[in-house]
Amino acid sequence: MTRLLFVDHQGHETPLEVEAGLTLMEVARLGGFDSIAAECGGGCACATCQVYLEPALFAALAPMSEMEECMLELAAHRRATSRLACQLTTGHALEGARIELPESQY
Repeated sequence: MTRLLFVDHQGHETPLEVEAGLTLMEVARLGGFDSIAAECGGGCACATCQVYLEPALFAALAPMSEMEECMLELAAHRRATSRLACQLTTGHALEGARIELPESQY
């Protein structure tokens, strides 16, 4: 199991404990977070599942793929620590992670 803390754009925190192996996109959609549109269904083809990570976590994760980087170039409200939730899988590396959700993906 992986413990995560989702924080919406208003600062409301929602702790979740989920099975390892799910993408953050899947977790966010199962959790009912409307700000994750995920229009492509997790195919890294739309940039509508953008999340913001804490700088230390962002630096500790494996680098993003060229495709993810290309998609994030199209993302609205991109930050230096933006990642696509469809490209991050729950497990040890994300244990205790604070995942900030944007107000909108558009």
